[in-house]
Amino acid sequence: MGKMTFIVDFPDGQEPAVGFATSILGGQLVSFAFSDLREEWAWRSAADSTPPEGEYVVVSDGESCSVGRFIYGEWLASGGRYFLEPAKHWMPLPEIE
Repeated sequence: MGKMTFIVDFPDGQEPAVGFATSILGGQLVSFAFSDLREEWAWRSAADSTPPEGEYVVVSDGESCSVGRFIYGEWLASGGRYFLEPAKHWMPLPEIE
């Protein structure tokens, strides 16, 4: 079963009522958040920017995600090996409170 992420901007006060089992475009809602997108956790294009040298981030090759870092001009997985596919996007690791 495939999953997709949609971010929809609604005028204040006009947000639709949602809950688990809400039907959306023929699928079933399984997860949602009652909050605005946090820009600091948004995906960034690896072609346009890189994280600070050596900082661990979430990295995606467009099909899967992993924790890694950009160091010496290369994307490395957290275990130290090079990614097999070029990184397309990255985002900071979310803070755990």
